[in-house]
Amino acid sequence: MRILITGAAGFIGYHLAVSLNQSGHGLVLVDNLQRGRMDSEFKELINRPNVTYHEADLTESGVYESVGDGVEQVYHLAAINGTENFYNIPDQVLRVNVLSTLNLLEWARDRAVKILFSSTSETYAGT
Repeated sequence: MRILITGAAGFIGYHLAVSLNQSGHGLVLVDNLQRGRMDSEFKELINRPNVTYHEADLTESGVYESVGDGVEQVYHLAAINGTENFYNIPDQVLRVNVLSTLNLLEWARDRAVKILFSSTSETYAGT
């Protein structure tokens, strides 16, 4: 199965990608590296067979069309998170988190794609 993981360079995205790749799935990994990082472990992962990596801004329309060909499942983990960011750059947090999700849903609307969306702590307790 071909699976797209957004936020793939983050802690959860990276470990999910490793597990899915070890299970034999083909992966499309996307991250803008704003909070994730291109460390040696992530470099090793993206150089494995059946893994492709795209550094992309998911708030831009058309990104999913360029990376999502043949994808059957999406794990949408990309977000700006952390309460400090919410208080310091609230407009950017809302813009990135909402637009990246909206673009994904619009892309997936007419496709037979399963989506797992994991929200951030910013939706909890009025933050």
